[in-house]
Amino acid sequence: MNSDEVNIYCLDIRSKIIHDVRGNIRSFHPKTDLDECVSLMVKDFGFPAEDVRNFLLSINTNKNTIAHCILKDSNRIVAHGAAVKIQMDPSKGMLNAIHATEYSYLKLLVDGLSIHCKKSGVKSLYISFTHLDNDSPRIEPYKKLGFVYTGNLL
Repeated sequence: MNSDEVNIYCLDIRSKIIHDVRGNIRSFHPKTDLDECVSLMVKDFGFPAEDVRNFLLSINTNKNTIAHCILKDSNRIVAHGAAVKIQMDPSKGMLNAIHATEYSYLKLLVDGLSIHCKKSGVKSLYISFTHLDNDSPRIEPYKKLGFVYTGNLL
């Protein structure tokens, strides 16, 4: 794979059966959630803490952000992520800063974000994977949720 290649996957949320999980998911609050979300992404992905911090704060203030949510279990954050409307086509959204400690939490988070997206007119939800082959284990949970490979960008 070319090191600059980005694989794009799409989930058609119009036909997806979405379970209402909003009672389990709440909005991200920088004052109470930022440090824990940063720690999770640094630990699991090795990203620089300051980069993650700045990215999460930029998503939280982006006017195109549909929802920026967290999921807690036993009083600790186990999943977080955001959906951002694509400016050029508001019927499309993009998952950003998504992270879950296990598949069941990822499913709840994607369902919760999908509910917010549907309410804002989004029909298709995209996610991009940089520097990962299509058979990467990191992509498998998204395929299991119904995301389908749509191509790549160079």
